[in-house]
This record gives sequence, structure tokens and C-alpha cells, in this order.
Amino acid sequence: MKARIVEEWIERGEHDLAAAKMLYAKGEYYDIVLFHIHQAVEKYLKAYLLNKGWKLKKIHDIETLLTETFQYEHIFEKYLDFGRRVTGY
Repeated sequence: MKARIVEEWIERGEHDLAAAKMLYAKGEYYDIVLFHIHQAVEKYLKAYLLNKGWKLKKIHDIETLLTETFQYEHIFEKYLDFGRRVTGY
């Protein structure tokens, strides 16, 4: 069951990333590109956390989600500035 939920979040993230790439290739709607990037990163982080046993929370803040990953792997700390910038969009 847990594996399927994780796969669903990854699949949703892949859809958002694909949408961002298509819009970016058109050379317009950069605000919507950033929205989809934010969505993809959020979904990938939630998939990671859910896989670790994290209880799903209704949260959209990338910085906060990254901070939640620190309890499992500190490698995510290097993405904290990116998370702050993406959340701002």
C-alpha cells in the first residue's frame, strides 16, 4: 500500500515536470513553468517522506518539506536555498 502511494506522488510530480518542460520549450508563460516546478518538487519530496514513514500533511512550503527530510538525510540541506526561492513563487 505504501509503495503504491509513493508511486502515485512520483507520477504526479512527473506530470508537473513534463508540463513545465513543455511550457518552457514554448518560450512563454514562465510564471506557470515555475508553478509546475514548485508542484513537481513538492510531490517528489512528499513521495520521499512518505516512503520514510512520514504522515502526509497538507503543506506546500518546499523549505518546510526539505527541513522535514533532514531527519532522514542531511544531503537535502544543500537544496534549502533553492527551496526558499521556489516557495517564493
